[in-house]
Amino acid sequence: MAEIGRGLVAELVRRGGENALTELLAELLRAPALARAFLRRIADLDVDDGVRIAVETQVTDRETKARPDLVLTAGDAAVWVEAKLDAALTPNQPAGYLEALSGRPRGRLVFLIKAARWRPLSTAIRSRLGQGVVAGRTFVSRGVPVVLATWREVRQCLDGVELSDPVARFLRAELAAHIEDHVERSVVPLTPELLPMLTDIQALTAFAALEDLLAECVDELESRRHVVRHQEKGELRQHGFYVAPRGDADRELYVGIVARAGAAWPGRGALWAWLFGDAFDDAAQQRMRERGFEVLDPTGRLPDWEACPLVPLRIEGASPTDQVQRLADRIEALWS
Repeated sequence: MAEIGRGLVAELVRRGGENALTELLAELLRAPALARAFLRRIADLDVDDGVRIAVETQVTDRETKARPDLVLTAGDAAVWVEAKLDAALTPNQPAGYLEALSGRPRGRLVFLIKAARWRPLSTAIRSRLGQGVVAGRTFVSRGVPVVLATWREVRQCLDGVELSDPVARFLRAELAAHIEDHVERSVVPLTPELLPMLTDIQALTAFAALEDLLAECVDELESRRHVVRHQEKGELRQHGFYVAPRGDADRELYVGIVARAGAAWPGRGALWAWLFGDAFDDAAQQRMRERGFEVLDPTGRLPDWEACPLVPLRIEGASPTDQVQRLADRIEALWS
């Protein structure tokens, strides 16, 4: 059933693009628990349990003619959502939205952006509003809070809500699968520097050993009471896991392996373990550098990581047990 649904959602979105994905998200948000979770975790807006939340799509504002993809209304709160996949900003975005929302006491504007496009698109949005390049996912313009969120954040937000309705659970699972399989996934190019990894037995042996080390690191982190979540089958990042401090899912990180030929990183060898996370804003990166971490800006040649800085974790220790302990220590140090 899940595979049938996954194919159906992919086909609907292929035919209908952003509108089809918006309609699926809107249908899910008509479940009050999911709508409140979305408003709280994505729009940074708390709504009392007794307040009805209305969800509409493709609504045109009478005065400004602005037409957001999705509108959530709860009492005096209005959250406009612009869902972006591959389309560029229109000439009137986001100024037209802010003009319409500026007179509302609890107006919010949310952009949903692919993680791979977050940095360039968020920079373009800020530039149009005269904000300059500032770290962080939220800012205020014309008195209206603006949130720049990723589709992956939406998936994580909705995942944590208990649902009794089996249809809602099914739709949520298919939305999550589509976000991971299609929205937040890009093709890994087979470049010349990757070819040695396919024929070098020593590199492949080291790669397998590093996979074993990460598997043992999962057990170590769980023993320290951190929350570990494995990627779904079919994801490109096959060698790794997600981990967050217990009770703090917003600081979830991905720990995995990037296989690159030594020529790609001169003098650094063929294999490194990489760690990345959306929570690494400029201040966090500076703090990590002060603590001795190296932080690199990714390039477009790495899958899905254009918007996420990368932190190389060197494998150190005299024995495999010591290596696992030190790797777990380094991961914990990123949260401190």
